[in-house]
Amino acid sequence: MEVWTLDQMTNPEFKKMLSQNIDGISGLVDLQMSDGTIRVSKRQAFLNLFWWPILTAFNIPLRKDHFIKNKAYSASSLYDEWNRYYDEIMSITSHNAKLLKQTMWKVLEDMYYFGCIDLAEYVASLDIIDMSQITTEPVMDNIIKTKYDLVDANGDLKPYLSTKNVEEIIATHGKEIIKLLETKGALKNQRLLPFQRTGQLNVHQVPQTMYCFGIRTDINDAIVKMVVIGSALDGLRNIHEFADEALSARKTAFYNHEAVKQSQYFNRRMQLVCSSVKQLYEGDCGSTITVAFRIKEKTKNNVIGKFIIDNGRLVCLTKYNIDSYVDKIVQLRSPMTCRYRNGVCEVCGGRIYSNFNFKLSPGIISSIHTVESVTQKILSAKHLVKTMSIIYRIPTDLEHIFEARNTSEIAWNKEFVGKWSNKKFDADLKLGIPYDSFRNFTDVKLIRGDSVCETSMSNLSTIYIRKGDKVIIEANMKNDKDNMPSFSIDMLKHIRDNFVNLEHKNGCIWIPIAGTEYMPLMVTKIMNDNMLAFVKRVDTFFKKDIKKFRTNSSALEAATDILYDKVSVNITHIETVLKSFQVTSATDRSIPRVEDTNDVQYRGMDDILEYRHVGSKLAYEDLKNHIYSAETYLNNRQKSVFDFMIGYIQ
Repeated sequence: MEVWTLDQMTNPEFKKMLSQNIDGISGLVDLQMSDGTIRVSKRQAFLNLFWWPILTAFNIPLRKDHFIKNKAYSASSLYDEWNRYYDEIMSITSHNAKLLKQTMWKVLEDMYYFGCIDLAEYVASLDIIDMSQITTEPVMDNIIKTKYDLVDANGDLKPYLSTKNVEEIIATHGKEIIKLLETKGALKNQRLLPFQRTGQLNVHQVPQTMYCFGIRTDINDAIVKMVVIGSALDGLRNIHEFADEALSARKTAFYNHEAVKQSQYFNRRMQLVCSSVKQLYEGDCGSTITVAFRIKEKTKNNVIGKFIIDNGRLVCLTKYNIDSYVDKIVQLRSPMTCRYRNGVCEVCGGRIYSNFNFKLSPGIISSIHTVESVTQKILSAKHLVKTMSIIYRIPTDLEHIFEARNTSEIAWNKEFVGKWSNKKFDADLKLGIPYDSFRNFTDVKLIRGDSVCETSMSNLSTIYIRKGDKVIIEANMKNDKDNMPSFSIDMLKHIRDNFVNLEHKNGCIWIPIAGTEYMPLMVTKIMNDNMLAFVKRVDTFFKKDIKKFRTNSSALEAATDILYDKVSVNITHIETVLKSFQVTSATDRSIPRVEDTNDVQYRGMDDILEYRHVGSKLAYEDLKNHIYSAETYLNNRQKSVFDFMIGYIQ
């Protein structure tokens, strides 16, 4: 049995020698690791030689558990495994990011050249004949034929099927097709097997290619209530299908021309604003101020790497401990409360900043990461996605208490109000809200006018109604996990005006409801997949809605609610962007040193571009308007990374 020693495996020349005879790399080999010997596939052992320098560069002895085996090596699979390496390296040192980056680039470079040059003659090929053979095999053909059950003899959608039903059926059969493609021996022609095993096939596009195009929407996301039975392989059936399928191209062209342009202009303005956070500082700024944030199950991966304060201890959130904090409010060390006004320290930024070059602007990098994900969502708009909106519906057993108004508002049911004398609630009738449901309770006293995002204040999963000391109603409002109602602005004002009459008892805040009989009591979100509307929501939030917030916690929650509805971005980037929108006062737009995270001021994008920097203003507007403005010479300005471009020195 061939044996590879530890000295051989850490010698670059050994890997180079093996790569000169790829066909000879077969069979089994014994690897002498630092903690013992393992017998593995020689080909997998050879591939491991490419990424082990990630460990040896930090003098970490190669162990058995460092060997990555029994899987197709794709970007996603290596990403998961290399995270183990990363965690081990960071447990040894967090201040050698430069060496880690240099090592990673060398590893990726070696893998790239090996794949593109040494393996060029071994690349799997695919042609239309292969695709035809795959789709006509009986086991695959039986699945594909089920698409004709979606329409009647005239090609119209069968009356008992909704567009949502159709999407669910297509998704189910799409999974069956994927399963066949990835199962060795399931099909006679297995040309797609290597592509599927390495994650190269898009799970949305495969059904469109082999099954059917399905439901289509117009530019305004109006659903066309017919099914395009044709697929990319077997073509379109008639002029109706051609017209319907053409909508995807029309929509893509429109989105690329309008939405992408809007998003890129938004990106330019965002980078100018975020350029204020221009410095990454080593170590800990020493801030003792934190930001409260509730970690949710579906977005927990976006907070991995953050530092929190738990019982007075600094704790780093990792994939190993994150589940302990899901559905809990944690105290984040955050860029928003970092003591550096023009930058962020490594602790407030989190572990992700350990990977940054200290010469880069964290503000601009975070801006790019945040807006890029929004733009990418537009580019994928033509692919098969859900088209049905998710609208909150009052649970059946509560319809005698509440009624829906204008789709997104909930009020007391008129018959329920009519049960009380003079159609008014008694003074001793109170509404109970569990503490956890009212997330920014102290903000209620700050409400002025309509300048508040209602859904950032509360998340009403359960409510109670009490008369005197007796609970007469307990209502579960959790119709949909991600679309629970929140108090309306009218109700929040009612709470503000009756703040001294609130009662804290049995884990609830008890609110007198006399006077709420005919007002909108709650509001709900309407979630859909309109990418154009999504871009507009993000743009509107940073352009003007952000100035409504007076606490860092509520601003962070509102921003993540919007962004995480459709995209995934590390929360550190969102926090850094939000720091850029903080201002010292109504007359001083420079970034403050936050002393109270529950008493902060934000300004909109255009306001900051107008007043914070000279360099950024000139990068955004023309010189003439700036010179002619009297305010140019009256107000002090914060320094900008663009100042040197115009010869401006403050």
